[in-house]
Amino acid sequence: MSRRTLWLFPLLLPLLSGCYETRSPGLSSAAPIGTPLSATNCSAPPLAPVPAAASRDGQGAVACTPAPGAGGRLVHPRLEVPAPEPVLGIGVDPALGEVLLRTANGIRVWDLSFGRQRDTHGESTGIGFTTAADWPNGRIHLEIDPGDGAVVVTNRNSGDPLAHIRLSRTGWAVIDAQGRFDADPTQWGQWRWSDGTHALNFRQLADLYYEPALLGRLATGAALDTATAPPIAEGIPLPPSVRLDVHLSPDQASLLGVVEARDQGGCIAALRLYHNGKAVPLKTTPGTVSGLARAQLRLPAAAGGNELTAIATSALKVEGTPAHIRLAGHTREAPKGRLHLLTIGIDHYASPTLTLNFAVADARGIAAWARGLPRTAATPFGQVRIIELYDADANRKRIRQELANLEDVAPEDTVVLYLAGHGENDGVRWYFLPTGFGQDISLAGVTTDGLSSTELRDALMRIPARHIAVVVDACKSGDLNHAFAAATDDRYLEWMSRTAGVHLLAATDQNQLATELPQIGHGSLTFTLLQGLDGAADTSPADRAAMAQELFRYSSTELPRLTRRLLGQARFPALFDYGADFSLERL
Repeated sequence: MSRRTLWLFPLLLPLLSGCYETRSPGLSSAAPIGTPLSATNCSAPPLAPVPAAASRDGQGAVACTPAPGAGGRLVHPRLEVPAPEPVLGIGVDPALGEVLLRTANGIRVWDLSFGRQRDTHGESTGIGFTTAADWPNGRIHLEIDPGDGAVVVTNRNSGDPLAHIRLSRTGWAVIDAQGRFDADPTQWGQWRWSDGTHALNFRQLADLYYEPALLGRLATGAALDTATAPPIAEGIPLPPSVRLDVHLSPDQASLLGVVEARDQGGCIAALRLYHNGKAVPLKTTPGTVSGLARAQLRLPAAAGGNELTAIATSALKVEGTPAHIRLAGHTREAPKGRLHLLTIGIDHYASPTLTLNFAVADARGIAAWARGLPRTAATPFGQVRIIELYDADANRKRIRQELANLEDVAPEDTVVLYLAGHGENDGVRWYFLPTGFGQDISLAGVTTDGLSSTELRDALMRIPARHIAVVVDACKSGDLNHAFAAATDDRYLEWMSRTAGVHLLAATDQNQLATELPQIGHGSLTFTLLQGLDGAADTSPADRAAMAQELFRYSSTELPRLTRRLLGQARFPALFDYGADFSLERL
């Protein structure tokens, strides 16, 4: 039997059925957005509990049952690839640490460490291509399926199927037999599982199945963060449907209405609401009908236009199809917003072994950019406010205080949060480590002294500004590392970005000093950001405006080129584009 023949669904694990609910005392009349909602009616047997790693809101998972008649499931789905691009050849370049996949439109470059597509280029490589190859220094074998051009990934020794690589015209994905995936987050909405009646895309399934560096983990036999995720081939209880009923107040100053979620089989775990891309607090009240959750909303209307998006999630953390509504804004001229920059850099920790060289210099560099913004009629900001916390001032109490102070900003304002220092994850959340960390260099110390991604997400949601960008330049503290710790960070930071509706650019690294560049006096990520803000990012389009998405995409493209040239090894940041785009500077 060939390796390719072994790659056949369905999976071997037994069928699971039922639903989950995040532990909650019930609906609260003042529960914030993302607060779990209670569902109690039941008919189907429960699934096994959702693992803690899937519950980054800090709530435990308990068995629940859907409302009567709400028993929908996505059953035996097939993967739908947008504009598929078959692989024609596989090449290996051990010297550069790359696997090359050739298609009719060029060559895709994959790195050997995480097993992700990192670049594309033309045909002139000098590398020979075949239809099958072993992954260098790994446990896996790659072979092109002649039927559809996917790359089948099998165990090199046993031939057992592990996953497959699929390419689209503009993206890529690695998907294993359970349904776990690693893919470019900007493409998640286009890849989906469908059974002909129901469909769920990668974005909706991210909390359950997103496994950063999936191929790299399979190649090395490393543990998976989503090891207990149920097999998608056996069916997923459908997430809740959601409805928006919103109108402008008579004076056009407010948005008034209701968000309503209805159980479709997977229970109702949470409701989220986004106003022009940014998550906003939402008060929930119990529904009068079984399997129904409702939230009243009253929001200040924005000038120009108001786009509202509501999402309800199931107890398995699967997102339902969003509901959208767009309303005209008031016609009064909106005041020019202010820029609030909270920039934090930490070189010195409680333990000298954690000392960094350029975190403070990087944070000061971002502050210098904001301080030098021109004060002209064309600038996007009426005022610039800079809050700087370095070393001893960047303690947990002070950081919390300054984040809380941002709750007083206006909706038309822009907030930039810059974090440079050490970061860690405990397998449930990511943590930024304030200056006091280091007396206990353990996971217990991380959770005791750190600021978690959940806490940061909640703080970002409470900030009224509709435009928020977050930059994380954080390296590991050494002894707590495992091979894919930085990839695991991506999972928690993506969740923080998506649920808060903010733009986030993050570079987290295993080696605490490997990406500092003494020759330029900065860390590599900050250097590319400052280049972009100086005009290098103004390319798509070249309109003399530095937009948040434009800047972050420039940095994510330029950083690996810079670090390959200066450090001999490419550094790849994570980019999560959630929320509406906005201008940071007029050039």
